[in-house]
Amino acid sequence: MAVQKSITIRRRGLRTAPLYWVSCLAIALSACATKSDVRKLQFDISTLRARQDSVAREQARQNRVLQDSLRAMSDYTHYMQGNLTNQIKSLQELALQVQALLGQSQQRIADLREQLERSQQQQQQATQPVNPGGTSEDELYNTGMAKLQENSPAIARAAFQELLRSYSGSPRAPDAQFYLAETYVAERDTAQAFREFERVEEMYPTAPKAADALYRAGVVAEENRARTRARGFYNRVITKYSTSPAAAEARKRLNALR
Repeated sequence: MAVQKSITIRRRGLRTAPLYWVSCLAIALSACATKSDVRKLQFDISTLRARQDSVAREQARQNRVLQDSLRAMSDYTHYMQGNLTNQIKSLQELALQVQALLGQSQQRIADLREQLERSQQQQQQATQPVNPGGTSEDELYNTGMAKLQENSPAIARAAFQELLRSYSGSPRAPDAQFYLAETYVAERDTAQAFREFERVEEMYPTAPKAADALYRAGVVAEENRARTRARGFYNRVITKYSTSPAAAEARKRLNALR
C-alpha cells in the first residue's frame, strides 16, 4: 500500500513538473520583457529630454536675438529722437535767421527808397538856379556849407560850383573847391573826391587849403583801406608843404602806416 502511494506520488510529480518549468519560463520571459520595455522607455525619456533641452536652447537663443534686436531698436529710436530734436532746433534757428534777414532786407529797401527820394529831391532842387539874383559869394559859400551839414551834398555842390564859376578869383574859391570835394566824399564817390582834392593844389597851390586838401585825400584813402594811395598823398604834403600843420599830421599818419 505504501509502495503504491509512493508510485502514485512520483507519477503525480512527473505530471506537475512541466507546469512548474513552464511557469518559471513564463515568469522569466515576463521579466525579460519588462526590462526591455523599461530600457526602451528610458531611451524614449532620454530622447525627449534631449529634444526638450534642444528646444529650450533654441528658445533661449531666440530670446537673446529678440532682446538684442529690441535693444538695437531702442538705441536707434533714441538716436533718431535726438537727431530729430537737433534738426528741429536747427530749423527753428534757421527760421529765426531768415526772419531777421527778411527784416533787415525790408529795412534796407526802405532806406534805399528814402535815399532815392532824397536824391530825386536834391536833383530837382539842384536844377533850379542857385544864383538867380546875383547872390554874393558869402551867401553861396554859406549855403553850400549849410547844405553839406544837412547831408544834402548835391545842393551843396551846386552852390560851391556856382561860387567858383561866378567868383573864380575870390578868396573863398580854395575853400569852395575843398568842400566841393567833400560833397563827393559824402556820396562815397572817392575817385571823384580825390580828383577834386587834387584840383585844390593844382588851381590854388599857394593857398593854405592846398596842403589841407592833399592831407584830407590821404585820410579818405586810408579810411577806404587804400593804404598805398594814402602814403602817396601824405608824402606829397610833406614834400610840398613841409612846414604846414597838415604836414605834421601827415608825418604822424605815415609813421602809423609803417
